[in-house]
Amino acid sequence: QSPDWLPWSLHILAGQALEYAEEAVRATDILYQLRERIPSTEHVWLASVDNALANIFLRRGEFRLAMASLDRIICLLPEAVKTQVVNTQRPDSETERMVDALTKAYTCEILSRQGRTFLEAGALFEAAEVFESAKGFWVEVESLLNLTPQVGGLVSHDLIKVLPCHMEINEALFYFAKSHYDHALQSFNKAAEILRKDNNFQNQYKVQDWLGPGIAGNQPASTLYCESVNNIALCHLYMCNMTEAVDLLEGLIREDPSAFLTERVAFNLCTLYELGSDIPTGLRKKKILQLIAKRFCLHDIGPESFRV
Repeated sequence: QSPDWLPWSLHILAGQALEYAEEAVRATDILYQLRERIPSTEHVWLASVDNALANIFLRRGEFRLAMASLDRIICLLPEAVKTQVVNTQRPDSETERMVDALTKAYTCEILSRQGRTFLEAGALFEAAEVFESAKGFWVEVESLLNLTPQVGGLVSHDLIKVLPCHMEINEALFYFAKSHYDHALQSFNKAAEILRKDNNFQNQYKVQDWLGPGIAGNQPASTLYCESVNNIALCHLYMCNMTEAVDLLEGLIREDPSAFLTERVAFNLCTLYELGSDIPTGLRKKKILQLIAKRFCLHDIGPESFRV
């Protein structure tokens, strides 16, 4: 057992790290034990533990346990968000509006994750209902932002900025699951356009806007953009537009190899090379892609991703 004087963030990180070690089966046991040790008043850290558990269960395909962890986060949200906002020492009237808006925004993000979990489990009807609930919360957040757009830097909060993209991705994934690739393509394109609008995927927090550790671990804009373009390419592939699919992934890598050349993108692009080229040409293109990964020190991409 790790000593109590360590910050809770390091305890959580140690538990998560076990999932990638030889003792992977102990990762969830350690995190559940940690959840019992954290005081009941530490709502933010309890939510962080549940977020770590949800990610591990999703990776293992244990969907019921993942959904239960996400449900616990939703229950913790009001107090967790209030704790974060109160610590910023803003006026009471501003604090109340910020807590309301961020609680709804986090709920929207978590519902989106639950809907996607239903999709992965093949429960399309349930996914549609959860996505509709998420959209309802986003409408409420938009209304609050229109009334008080500058309160506490809400519009610059990373989660607020990417929620419109999440709504489009939810719709796109639902259409994709139903094999409506043309509709999915339109929604993925809208998501990419939202993220591309400012052409800046770096966090823009000011010191006074920082609220502390994230509660639900929302994905950064750069990751969402990469996944959106990757999914656009998959839609083109399923619609037999091979050239467009290859051009999209190659263009994505040219934008920023360090950010966008991931294991998934490399695997999909190499698969497209195999499908659309003769063996020598496909092999040459895959080796070029490997050289690009080596040039930008992307050592986390293994040879299996390049299908060689």
